[in-house]
Amino acid sequence: VDSMRREFATMWDKALVSVDRNEIDYISMNLSQVSARDMVIPILETASFKQFAEWIEMLHPDLPKSPPVFSSGIEMRRAGEEDLDMFESIWSDALGELTDGLATFDDFASRADWAGALTLNSEVIGFAFNGTSINGDGEVLTAAITPSHWGNGYGRELLEAALYQLRTVDHGRAVIRVRPDVRQALKVCSELGMRHSSGGIEWRRSIDEEEIHLELEAKRKAGVKARFGGWR
Repeated sequence: VDSMRREFATMWDKALVSVDRNEIDYISMNLSQVSARDMVIPILETASFKQFAEWIEMLHPDLPKSPPVFSSGIEMRRAGEEDLDMFESIWSDALGELTDGLATFDDFASRADWAGALTLNSEVIGFAFNGTSINGDGEVLTAAITPSHWGNGYGRELLEAALYQLRTVDHGRAVIRVRPDVRQALKVCSELGMRHSSGGIEWRRSIDEEEIHLELEAKRKAGVKARFGGWR
């Protein structure tokens, strides 16, 4: 932590120069299993990071060996590029105010080894992107059901199908990252045999330098006013 306190500002300034703001919605940093978290947080705040949300990585230790039994009218098919606009719309609607930005969706799509479309009577109502995690396990990068079809068990069937697909390409285990405030996602993962593997807190920084400058200036003025009182 002492080394981070001494070196982070210089390293961060150098790293920030390489950021392509046309390709991202924000900059994120994850704190996981940091024992001296209270000492690290001020360092991140100095670099204009803000706490965003907790996350939990769920692990399925033994992927299903057979495909799920779908409800009447439900089918899963491999998706194509022509489905991406629909997937993006479903993803944004499902997340609502929790959305991570369209650049994040594009990142998931670019990292996906497989994309599946869940259909009800041939209408696309959900999708999943699968890939490979850093440690080589299968990973469900993201999955979503359009809100008008929530409450019918389709999310469970979608995730079951995504997990089975990872088994078919020789993954024995798989992970998915969920947020504890999205309780239904956590519930479905648990019901399918997934267990807590790791967790942490995501910190985010805006890519709008003018916005950051205005926030810092407002804090500076508030600090002056707090120390010396009003000047009018």
